[in-house]
Amino acid sequence: MSDKFHVILPDLSRVASTFHSEATVVDGIMSGSAYPAPVDGGDSAFNAMLSVVVDDLVFLHSSLAAWLSDHGDKLNQARDNYQQVDQSMLELFEDLMPDA
Repeated sequence: MSDKFHVILPDLSRVASTFHSEATVVDGIMSGSAYPAPVDGGDSAFNAMLSVVVDDLVFLHSSLAAWLSDHGDKLNQARDNYQQVDQSMLELFEDLMPDA
């Protein structure tokens, strides 16, 4: 019975790990020393507008990183749930068929 889940559990762990590592990479692209430099287009109105646009892009970028990390967490939770159900089904089968 548990043979059906041996392939999917490591796959879910691997995908969750990839989501988490890529979230870190994406977050690092526009944070810290990589944060976009202040804009200077020679006009204060243009600078203000462009700063708002850049700030919004940085926010969206960090939101994408958070989304990736959240999905990695959900994949880990799904893996844990599959493993728990698999174990419960095995225990039920052993209780129902003690001599099998």
